[in-house]
Amino acid sequence: MAEAAAPARGRLAAAGAAQRLMTLSRENSMPEPREKKDRRGPRAKALLVQRAPWQPASAGAEFATALAEDLRELISALGLSLLGSPGGVSGPQIRAVVESTRDPLLVFFSDVPALPPLSVEGALDSLKDYGAVLGPCADGSLYLLGLGPELDEKLKVALLEAALVSPGEALSVATDLLCDDEAGCGVLPPWFRIARDTDLRFAENLVRLSLLSDEGDDDVVCDRLRLWFEQTEADALPS
Repeated sequence: MAEAAAPARGRLAAAGAAQRLMTLSRENSMPEPREKKDRRGPRAKALLVQRAPWQPASAGAEFATALAEDLRELISALGLSLLGSPGGVSGPQIRAVVESTRDPLLVFFSDVPALPPLSVEGALDSLKDYGAVLGPCADGSLYLLGLGPELDEKLKVALLEAALVSPGEALSVATDLLCDDEAGCGVLPPWFRIARDTDLRFAENLVRLSLLSDEGDDDVVCDRLRLWFEQTEADALPS
């Protein structure tokens, strides 16, 4: 019973954090009718951070590689400059990149599949109004993190550490940090990461459905993941 209750508590915590974030977003979004904002601003940079996805024991390194390659394709298609290693950064490299960047920064996580371009574009737009942008997952983690140049450096690092050290609690921790700092925050539509076997099955169905839509390639970026699923299915066939 305790094991069954744990995911439910996690979902409730994530829901509570999301509600607090929406309040924080509304409180910091009062219109300024007499003063036009400069909507141009500096072009955002991108950072791909390594966060290991759940995968079957037989998957090998090809699965994680497919996820990372799809994210790099998305970053390139949106015209963002990728900082750090193309394969993703980890450990002390993350802090070094964050502290040295003076432009808006979008942090992508390597366990996130088929990320919709519209979510990334929404994050870019929100960074023009807010110091931080969170992309929440239903399991309490984050799939995307936007950091504005005016956001306190220590807060940036704390938000990233929350997303990596305890992913399932990241949304709740990030909400507390932003509320304590009274920082404005934009909230993106929910997405998901590959944290368990059910997430992998969901991703597979999503990839298959994208083939049935004329706009499938625009809705999600998942060419490498689709090839991985196809190869896995082919390998499972009797010889």
